[in-house]
Amino acid sequence: MLKTTHLFTFLLFCFAVSLHAQRQIKGSVSDVAGIAVAGANIVAKGTATAASSDERGVFQLSVPNNTTALVVSFIGYGTQEITLVKGSNDLIIVLKEGQNVLTDVVVTALGISRSEKSLGYAVQTVKGDDLTKSRDANVVSSLAGRVAGVQITGGSGTLGGSSQILIRGMRSINGENQPLFVVDGIPMDNSNFTTNNQAAGGPGYDYGNAIQDLNPNDIETISVLKGQSATALYGSRGANGVVLVTLKKGGKQKNRIGVSLNTSVTYDQILLMPDYQNSYGGGVDLVPLGRSDGKGKYQLPIVQLGDAGDTIGVFNSFDLTPIYGVDESWGIKYGTLTNTHFKYLSEQVYENGKPKLLFPKGFGKDDALYARSWNSFDASDVTHHLQSELWAPAPNNARDFFDTGRTASTNIAFEGGSEKANFRLSLTNFDQKGIFPNSRLQRNTASFIANTKLTDRLSASAVANFNTNNTKGRSGAGYASNNIFQNFNQWYHRQLNINGLKSYKNPDGSQRTWNRRGVDDPAPQYWDNPYWTRYENYQTDRRNRTYGSVGLSYKIIEGLTVTGRLITDSYNDRREERIAKGGYDQSKYTLSLYEVKENNRDLVLNYTKNISNALSLTAFVGGNQMEKRSSINRQSTRDGLNVANFYNLKNSVGNINILEDNNFVKKK
Repeated sequence: MLKTTHLFTFLLFCFAVSLHAQRQIKGSVSDVAGIAVAGANIVAKGTATAASSDERGVFQLSVPNNTTALVVSFIGYGTQEITLVKGSNDLIIVLKEGQNVLTDVVVTALGISRSEKSLGYAVQTVKGDDLTKSRDANVVSSLAGRVAGVQITGGSGTLGGSSQILIRGMRSINGENQPLFVVDGIPMDNSNFTTNNQAAGGPGYDYGNAIQDLNPNDIETISVLKGQSATALYGSRGANGVVLVTLKKGGKQKNRIGVSLNTSVTYDQILLMPDYQNSYGGGVDLVPLGRSDGKGKYQLPIVQLGDAGDTIGVFNSFDLTPIYGVDESWGIKYGTLTNTHFKYLSEQVYENGKPKLLFPKGFGKDDALYARSWNSFDASDVTHHLQSELWAPAPNNARDFFDTGRTASTNIAFEGGSEKANFRLSLTNFDQKGIFPNSRLQRNTASFIANTKLTDRLSASAVANFNTNNTKGRSGAGYASNNIFQNFNQWYHRQLNINGLKSYKNPDGSQRTWNRRGVDDPAPQYWDNPYWTRYENYQTDRRNRTYGSVGLSYKIIEGLTVTGRLITDSYNDRREERIAKGGYDQSKYTLSLYEVKENNRDLVLNYTKNISNALSLTAFVGGNQMEKRSSINRQSTRDGLNVANFYNLKNSVGNINILEDNNFVKKK
């Protein structure tokens, strides 16, 4: 039997951040006594859009305009459906006690399954199908708004970026607050490897946390264990809570092979941008640039004077130019007319009171201001050379820099089974083009799970997962020249046209930047052209990961079983960062290599007995041996690169710089 599922969100463009009209809903959630309910789930009915209430019970949610209702739920309270009324976006929601109690089976420590009602600690489960609706590159982000008392934080639109999860708040102000992830009994490493400098707000890239290697298409359920009793089985590793992931198994198709195909395509665009000011132009002034060829924008004579009253230059026409070396936008106000500005220029004097500029024939016709664009000084740019443009803002110049992102995911799974065995083989291709130019993440995953009954007493199981991640062009973070958002939000000229910046190279390969040092000096004063940053100062990274287990289970007597497992999780992560010759920063190449490997051996003796219809006994005793090894090696060039565009440590001008070289071994 062939089961084919096509999921296409396609309305001309299908945006993960919807381009359709949005409605901002906010409100509060409390119980009948007026006490705030923190961690309540608020979901836009019929969508994957969700949020959770904070510690004050307050929530905020952007929903499509055609959303008719919100579904609000919390453990111990009845689920409520709140009808949305047009024009009313502030809600007060009161939850009443109800039967919203979980009854599913949960896989707890050491692979032991128990029903939720038999547990002595808090647990909440999310179905795997709910995780595939949003198609986020990081499965942790898909949990946002779905688990009570769990806080998910992460940068929206960040290609393969980190998503942090906090269960019932922070437990340490300077330590690790992330929970332990366990996938079908396999403890999974969730390292981020952020440098101390980046953690303090310095420059760097967000490489994401390692748990994003999990494939949502292979997940049956995710259970979040929040109580101290739940984490006791995992020792100190579970102090911040435990996230248990149960993978899909075979067996749905008896004595035949079933095939399922799942495909989705979504598109991303910037939804919200800062409210930029569009009143004042770039730099601090518009200064006259005399033209002796008589072809200036303003056909008026000017005389430039020295501080002694001597004549420096006489010109029969001139242009106006911003001071591009000054990178903020608090210059001449847009909409200023020529007579007003020329009068202002004529009133400028030296400290001794001597005038700087004369207009022998007056200011001419009062008209709009025009100024030389940054690219008008390059003779190779035949379109803009010596041309002036209207002094006016480009309100969407920052927004226009970003591309339309695209996320495509294709999964094909084969499964089959018989009375004694079952299997599932899954292959997934995840391809994400980011909203930043020259950014892409490609992930391929293969998963195999099999169970077989060798004899009436002996059974075997195997889990194998292989994952490769290739990423190019992550966005820069911190206070640094590779952080495009910092450039746009703090140091930028509001009149700049983004399309013009796309021609970021001269014919000889040198950079063309708007932030030039002067009319005759095209070198960057503080900032590279943003397209130079994205296409020349880019990074790449590659992570290969393997995790899995093999196990044998033997039934000694009825109800008494002994199980042994060998478990492994290992990956290597290669990160390369580049700063090209010809930019503001000194050219550089940085290579970082990370390796992590953890092996576990489990042996568990488990006893179960039903005493009556209402009473059962479960007991187990077990042991675990763990060995974890990790290494970090980070090196960079020193004093620049010898040869442009050749990124290798051997291309260093000086001796290679050893940034970090550490090896760690942990055994329990």
